[in-house]
Amino acid sequence: MALTEDGKIMNWGAHFNYEIGSGDNIGGWKPTPVTSLEDVRIMQIASGGYHSLALTDDGKMLLWGHGGHGQLGHSSISSCKTPEMIEALANERVVYIACGGSSSAAVTARTFLEECSTGKEETSVATADGITDSAASKSQHVNVLVTSGSLIPSLVKCLLFRFDNIITHENVYSSWDVGKPQCFQWIKERFNSSSVRFCVIGDGWEECEAAEIMQWPFIKIDPRPGCTERFPGLTLKTIGFYLSVVYGNSEPEDD
Repeated sequence: MALTEDGKIMNWGAHFNYEIGSGDNIGGWKPTPVTSLEDVRIMQIASGGYHSLALTDDGKMLLWGHGGHGQLGHSSISSCKTPEMIEALANERVVYIACGGSSSAAVTARTFLEECSTGKEETSVATADGITDSAASKSQHVNVLVTSGSLIPSLVKCLLFRFDNIITHENVYSSWDVGKPQCFQWIKERFNSSSVRFCVIGDGWEECEAAEIMQWPFIKIDPRPGCTERFPGLTLKTIGFYLSVVYGNSEPEDD
């Protein structure tokens, strides 16, 4: 299953459990659009073992294929030959979908807003190696995520993977429309102070180029086990080395 730039689903392959959504169980080797969705703009898709999901631009969740484990959410274990909306979510706006082999999941706008607006008794920040310090400490390490994806799905992913305690929602920026240099400039304007030092951690040319423009140190992530530039796993000592190259050695009390 594939999603085109203009929001159309293309399906091909085995179709014994109606996972292509064409209404029959005849498979095919050529990518073919789902007829019932030709006038619907799709924003996200997901595939399970033998079922498929789609999220429309107006926040409706569609499912089809094998339903033998109740994964289609229709209060039955029947399969669906064509995409059908989940009635239980008819009054909700879904912002993110996901699925396992025989399960499905959705995050609604209501849940997302409740999670993002939940107040915390004490403000805290986290270092890259997961050590948290209270806001009252003499130094703070603030994690900011700049994603190339659109903002809402990226925020939802942070919640789903429990990153919201490390990267709060107000510290997530999307470069989808403006590019990473612009996001970095906004971050600089927001946190800029003579005592603030910036460091970029990433694995792509966009982050490297933006860091060079801003004249910030850049740490390229190395995915190999045991490497000092592996993330998660970066230590303050490693980050401090990169900071010292650009900003010079800090005073001991500022470490």
